[in-house]
Amino acid sequence: MNQTILIFTITVVVIMLLLMFIVRKKLKIKTEIGLYKYINKTHKWGERILLLLFFITLSIAYFGFYYVEVYLIFIFFLAQSIFRAFMEWKYEREEKEYIISLIGAGTSVVLFIGVLFFSLQTTTFEVFLEENKNLNLDSIPKIEIGNYAWNDEERSLHDKEILKREVHIEDQRIINRIFAELHALELREREIDKDSLGNYYSFFVDRNRYFEITIYDEYLSISTDDYHVYRVTNQNGLYRFLEEGDLNWVFPESEK
Repeated sequence: MNQTILIFTITVVVIMLLLMFIVRKKLKIKTEIGLYKYINKTHKWGERILLLLFFITLSIAYFGFYYVEVYLIFIFFLAQSIFRAFMEWKYEREEKEYIISLIGAGTSVVLFIGVLFFSLQTTTFEVFLEENKNLNLDSIPKIEIGNYAWNDEERSLHDKEILKREVHIEDQRIINRIFAELHALELREREIDKDSLGNYYSFFVDRNRYFEITIYDEYLSISTDDYHVYRVTNQNGLYRFLEEGDLNWVFPESEK
């Protein structure tokens, strides 16, 4: 979860808590101390079934659907709040506790829409450079690129990354082409899918500080003082260029 989503979530939750406090005070709704008390067995088992379905769906989504886990949390709280409000309205309407549950349901809707909105926002490499003004990439004499694969079976972190080939580029036309392709990418903040680790390219530029870019078929990561990971939402011309371009690759001794 990026910083914007985190700030938005905290703000909405704080507003919800304040609203609940004000409503309880205005309508004189009692505040129960301790764990939530179910109204009856139907209510109790209904919420348990919702919780079970949530964990099953969450477990399935965990293996390949990044960010869906976040959405599922809000959907679960929405379903739980609506079900709880219905039970409270039907069996204990005079307590007015269902109003508090409806506020919780409304909060879940706002959070779901907000997180969905922020998570679908795209950015570009140019925006990244504007936000990191101390990165000077105006004149680059040389870049070094390594073509790698990832081997999870190795125990040592050093051995997990397998170098397949590498190239040092000093031709300014090729350097300009690489950065032109990089600027053309549309990016959305996401985690890298493990299936993309079979083939990727890392290159770095040392200009006053360490700066590394790793390009995957569908993802891009940028390492400076922080680590930024994005999914490429348009055609990845940079990856195709590195795959198909006529570069003077040098292979490790074992690959010759």
